[in-house]
Amino acid sequence: MEWVGVESKIKPQVGRLVLCYCPEWNEEGYQVAVWKGKEFTYGGQPNEMFDGLVLSWNIFLEAE
Repeated sequence: MEWVGVESKIKPQVGRLVLCYCPEWNEEGYQVAVWKGKEFTYGGQPNEMFDGLVLSWNIFLEAE
């Protein structure tokens, strides 16, 4: 799995599900989120700090 750093010019499509690596966000260090064009978010997000803690991301392949 190749991770893309948040500082990269490569960004996912708007509305695309991604797997974010965010070791300071939760115990697992990962969170499924959506790229909104300027930030990563997810439903049930308890505050606005999540996007700032994402270090890298990868395309999340949905199960068929």
